[in-house]
Parts: sequence; C-alpha cells; structure tokens
Amino acid sequence: MTRSSRLLAAATVFLVAMSGVAAASWSVGANSRGNGAAAATTLDRGATPSSVAARGDVTVSWAASTTASGDPVGGYRIARYDTATLTAQPVGAGCAGVVADTSCMEAALPDGSWAYTVTPVLGAHWSGAESPLGDAVTTDSTLPANAITTTVGAGNAVQEGATIYYRGVAAGSFALTNAVADSSSGPASSTTTALAGDDTGWAHTPSTESSPAGGPYVSNPFSWAAGTTGSPTEDVTGRDAAGNSATSTLAFVDDSDPPTAGAISYPDGYLADESVPISFAAGTDAASGIAGAQLQRAEAALADGVCGVFAGFADLGAADPTSPYVDETVADGSCYRYRYLVSDRAGNVRVTTSASVTKVDPSAGGPPLGNARSYSVLAATGVTNTGPTTISGDLGVDPSPGSTIIGFPPGTVAGDVDADDAAAAAAQSDLSDAYDDAAQRSADAQFAGDQGGQTFAPGVYHTGAAFALTGTLTLDGQGDPNSLFVFQVGAALNTAAASHVVLVNGAQASHVFWQVLGAAGTGASSSFAGTIMAAGAITLGAGAQLIGRALSQDHVTLAGNTISFSDAASPTISIDGAAALETKDTTPTISGATNAAIGRTVTVTVAGQTLTSPVHSDGTWDVASAALTAGDHLVTATVRDAAGNAGSARQTLTIEVNPGAVSLGAAGTYSVLAGTAVVGTGFTALSGDLGVSPGAAVTGFPPGTVGGATHAGDSQADQAQSALVLAYADAAQRTPSSEFAGDQNGQTYHEGVHHTAAAFALTGTLTLDGQGDPDAVFIIQVGAALNTAASSHVVLTNGARASNVFWQVAGATNTGASSTFAGTIMSAGAVTLGDGAALTGRALTHDAVTLANNTVDS
Repeated sequence: MTRSSRLLAAATVFLVAMSGVAAASWSVGANSRGNGAAAATTLDRGATPSSVAARGDVTVSWAASTTASGDPVGGYRIARYDTATLTAQPVGAGCAGVVADTSCMEAALPDGSWAYTVTPVLGAHWSGAESPLGDAVTTDSTLPANAITTTVGAGNAVQEGATIYYRGVAAGSFALTNAVADSSSGPASSTTTALAGDDTGWAHTPSTESSPAGGPYVSNPFSWAAGTTGSPTEDVTGRDAAGNSATSTLAFVDDSDPPTAGAISYPDGYLADESVPISFAAGTDAASGIAGAQLQRAEAALADGVCGVFAGFADLGAADPTSPYVDETVADGSCYRYRYLVSDRAGNVRVTTSASVTKVDPSAGGPPLGNARSYSVLAATGVTNTGPTTISGDLGVDPSPGSTIIGFPPGTVAGDVDADDAAAAAAQSDLSDAYDDAAQRSADAQFAGDQGGQTFAPGVYHTGAAFALTGTLTLDGQGDPNSLFVFQVGAALNTAAASHVVLVNGAQASHVFWQVLGAAGTGASSSFAGTIMAAGAITLGAGAQLIGRALSQDHVTLAGNTISFSDAASPTISIDGAAALETKDTTPTISGATNAAIGRTVTVTVAGQTLTSPVHSDGTWDVASAALTAGDHLVTATVRDAAGNAGSARQTLTIEVNPGAVSLGAAGTYSVLAGTAVVGTGFTALSGDLGVSPGAAVTGFPPGTVGGATHAGDSQADQAQSALVLAYADAAQRTPSSEFAGDQNGQTYHEGVHHTAAAFALTGTLTLDGQGDPDAVFIIQVGAALNTAASSHVVLTNGARASNVFWQVAGATNTGASSTFAGTIMSAGAVTLGDGAALTGRALTHDAVTLANNTVDS
C-alpha cells in the first residue's frame, strides 16, 4: 500500500467516525427554514465519489442521496483533498458551491494527486454526513520529454543532437530508442511515423511502442540501401499516461565523404639517426566530425642504397598520436614509408601519404658503424687526455689487458663512458667490420702527395702511401646532402698544424670516412672532418678540432680537443631541482627541460633504472621512477640531437624515508640506566627512573633527585637492560640513508638513519629539523665514540621531538660542560655528562654513567 493509499484509508475511517447517524438527523419544526414544519427525519450520508482525470481536468461523479423518507436532497457540496497532506483545497468553478447534479468537472488543475468527498445538503443550513474519500486521481498537464538515441544495426551511422549522419555509400540500418521522461503520470509510449521529405532508398514501418512499462521504447528499424543520398526527416512522439505528448524531429543526412586532406611529412633520403621524426595534421570534417587517427608504416630492406619491396602498412604506435611523433623502432639498413589515416564518426577514412622514403643509414651508404656510431672516441688499449677536452658523444675502451682511460676529468664527456665493458667490446667488433667494408670498396680515383689546396667530389679515393695535408682540403658535396666520401689510406695519416678539412655544398661530416692502415695524427690547432677508422693509434694535436669520430684499434691520445658529430652546439638539458634535491616521495617524478627538438628522447638513469621520455612541445620532459630506497641517488639525464651530440645533466636525489621509532620497551621509563654504576655529583635532577644492573652502585642521590623510581640491581633494572640490548641492536641494524664524517657544527639533519663509521664530534650547533612532522624519527649510528664540546647544542626545530631521536654509539659518550643534548643515548661504552649539561632524553648504557649538576628530562 502506498503512502497516499494509507493516508486515504486513515482519512476515510476518520470521516466515518465523525459523521455517524446521529449527526445526520434533524428535527424540522416551526423555526425551520424550508417548506414548513415536518416530522423529525434524517438525511442520508453522501455516496463515495469516483473521479476521472484528463490531463488537468477532473470529472467527479457520485450516486444521489435522499432523506430517510425518500425525498430528494437539495444538492451537494464537493471537497477536494491533496492526497500527500490530506489538506482541503479550493474547489474550481465547475464543482464549487452547491452542485444540483450528481457530477461536476474541475478544469485546469495543477499537477498533483487528489481525492474527493461529497456532502448532501437540504436547504440553506441542513447538511448530511460527508462521504468517504474517493480513490485518488492524478492530474498531469506537463508534456513528457523525449531522449532519443541511435543504435546501429549494420553499416555506419552516428547521432549528433537532432541529426543522424549515415554513410549512404553502403547499406545499413539503425533503431531509435526513446527514453521518455515524465515525472507526473509517467511514460506511456513512443511513436514513429513514416519518413518525410526525400526518403528514396529508405525503408521504415511506423510503430507505437508501449513496452516495457515505463520505457525505454525501441522503434522498428530504419534501413537504407547502398547509394542512398537523401535527407528525410522523422517525427518521434513520446506520450505520458495522462495523454500529454511531445514530438521531436530528426534529420537523416548522408555523410559518405571522408575528412578533407591532412598532411604528413618525414625525412626523405638518408637519415643519420635511428629515429624518424614525423609531422602530421588532420583534415577537417564538416558533417559527423573527426573520430580518430592512426599512423601507419611500411618497411623494406636497404641494400647498396636501393630499397627493396615494401611490406604492407601496419599501425605504428597508439591511436590518435600527437604531432610530431618520433619513430624510435627503426633499424639501420632499412627503408620506411609512413601514412596518416583520419576517420570521421560515420566511418569514412582519409589516407594522407607522402612520396618521401626514409633510408635509415647514418653513413648514407658508407661503412656501417653499428654499435660504434655513438662513440666520439673509441680505443682498444687506452685513452690518454691532457687539458679540457670536450667530447659530445660516448667514450669507450675495449676490455683488454692494461686498457685505461686517463684525463677525464679535466676532460668532459657528454655521453656515456664505457671503460672495459661489453658495450665498448661490441663497438670495437663493429668498428673492425666497418674498417674492412671501407678497405674493400673499389676506388673511383687514386691520389698521392700533399693534399693542401685540393678539392674532392663525392666518391671513393685511394692512396697506397701516407696521407699528408699542410693547408686546406675541400670536400664538395655538389648540393647533395647525402654525398659520400671514402678515403682509403695505405699508410699513416698526418695533417700539419693549423691545417683544415672543409665541407662545402651540402657535404656532411657523418658521410666522410677515413680508413687508415697506419697511425693517424692531426696537427695542433687544426680542424678535421669525418670518421677516422685507424688500425694504428690516433693522436689529436693540442687544441685540434674534430667534427666526426676518432675510432682506433689501438690507443687514442687527446690534448685539449673539441670532438663533436656536427658543427651544431650540443643540446642543453637541466633537471628540476638543480644539482641536489630532497624528497619524501619514494617513487618520484624526475623532470626537467631541454632545448633539444620536440620528440627527441631523454634517457634518465637512477639506481639501476633506465627511464625514457620524449621532449614535450614546451621543451620539458619527465619520467616516473620505480621505488627508490632512502638515501642519495645519482640521477643522470642525457639527450642527443639527430647527429648524436649529447647533452647531459646530473643531480643528487636524496630520498628521505621516516625509519620508524626504536622501541625501548622496559627501558623507556628510565632517564638514566647503567650496567655497572651511576656516579653523581652536585644537584643532578632526573625526571624519570634511575637504574643500574647487573651492578648496584648508585652514589650522589641525594643530593641528586629522581622523579621516578630507583632500581639498583633489581629485576626491574635487569629487564630494562635486556630491553636496551634489543633497542641498541635494532638501531644498529637499520640501513643508513646518509653518511657523514667530521665535526657536525652547522649541519642540519632531516628524518632518517644517519651513519658515521668514525667518532662523532660537535663543537657548535647541530639542528634536527622535523619539517613540520611531529612523528619524524632520527637515528644516528656512531661507529666509535661520541663527543660534544662545552656549550655545544643539539637543537630540535619544526616539530622534531626528543622522544623520536636515537643515538646508537659503539664507544663511549661524553657531552661538554654547559652543553645541551637531545635524544635517547644508547651507548656501548660509558656515558659522561659534563658539568651543568642538560639532556632532553635518556642516558642508557651497559657501562657506567657519570653525572655532574645535570638535568635529564625524559
């Protein structure tokens, strides 16, 4: 039973009780107003009415009432009640006053739920009993609301507001679902009509759906044939239970045209980098709108500068990529084509292509360097440097007996340093293959003698003698950026001081190769271009510049040189937080900025992790680290330009982790706890307990005072000593988050485990900074004695509390006269507090404690 029904039932019982037979009897006498005197009579009770609503109009009907003697009554008064509150409402004109008939109609009522009663009347003052409430009737003049969605059965269609775009080039169908909403009488049905307008190619059978009760209502299907282009309209009418209706008109629009052409571009020809930058832009779609996009790639083998047969296109990366996109999954010796697919919401696809073909071969058809390509300097037996040499790429030495790298610093390396490792070994192996490749090529021409003043066009050149240069040698690319130069030198290569190899008309250092059978040397203050691959040692003269590489199967000697892969400056990079950063986040986001091109890869190494990030459109980058342990971690961020020049930045990242307090157990109530004896002089005051075990000697109390209890050689002191053993061991085994040494005057500690293997010394002030956290814990592990000078201080700031400070001391502990100290001292050796020293904490030891006019507040 609903709430309204319960209220109506209660109201009916109430009305019956208040209008019994006696209340309906009148004596008609001389003073009666009417047709004269009459005998006593009664007036029947009003009949329970029935009501019918039509939107906002209600017709009320009831059976006629009479007097007990069967005479007709004079009329009826109608009352209307709000079923929610059972309060009487003003009655509209059609049912107001005395109604002579047995029915009436109230018009234009507000929305609501109503119940009626009928009271018979006779004359101006005689009334019978009010009838029980009739059944509730609901008025509803509010139109329902349509909520129409489209469900595609076949083909392609999409709804955008009151427009349904369909792809008419192919057949399809859909149904309309109308979730009619009506808060009064409730949803009743939804009707579809025959299509209006140009309905050529369309089919639909109109329907009125009333199931399920309350909706939503699914229409008969709308279908179209292949090649349909018409734009018909459809009226959908939703009705409520009160008969109100609302009609929505939908327009069907053919959308068989793909989006307008976009754009795609990527390098054409040889690419020196193993990453292809791709720029693209979607077109527009004025009908259903852009739905999504996808990059695709086709690949072919590259041999002797010629691309083989391309495989079919396949998706590259995730859907809806952001331009520019850098394809870092390419490999040397391969050709690539790219295309950009953009689809609209109706299923049409626009394919944007380019005639460009990218050939991934840093040597432009020259000797393939493989793993040696990232090295600015590579040696087999060692590298020796003097002066401020700068290297833009990697530096490596093959792991062989006696191989070393000397002189870095002062030399600097922007890339990686691979000393005697597998990476350098792989590079040396690939260098040997590249050397053989260059040596076996057929020469286009022979040359001999000093090459000063000579100009070479692209080609392969050979000399059986040594190579000499005392002036300027010009390499002319003749307008071709992929022009290739290979020089085969049958002996040593030597250039004079201030000599130069000059590149003009598109020639690039990355496409110049010097295969040298002997040693190679450049003169002081000279400049040289290209990759030197020498079977012998390589020596760069003082201040000489090399645009290229120095790759030797022997030794490399440097002297204040500049070695880079191109004339361009190496990219710069920074790490947010500068050289040092502290954080409590164990999985930090490491970020920074660079002037490298958008999409270039930033490589970050930290704690054995290698993380990568593209350069974002605003020049920033960021990586998310996996969990790091507490302590200091070296972060290195490196980015390289297309030529291979590297920029790098380093940071010391300190992870601060709250280590958790040391449990003191039974020792926690003691201000002073000793193993052998407690000796006090002067007026020492202890706020907590005083104990000694297994010894029992306590002197100096009084005059010293103990705020707690004194336990000398008893079981309580013994239990406290056992607890101290466990607490000391707990503190000692914690993993340090930082290392320190020397006098700690002026230092500040944050929460963590701080360790020194040597003695602890303090001549001034040490600050323990809680950084606003009252639960910050400080554990200081001291590998020898702890000593503080007179008038020195351990200061607690920003919420740090002495109860969360623990000093684990492997030796003896001594605080200076008039000093202040904070925390629980757990000392393996004796503890001596200097004259007048104050300790906010505890002095706990397995040895003796000596006190002199101290205050120990635990």
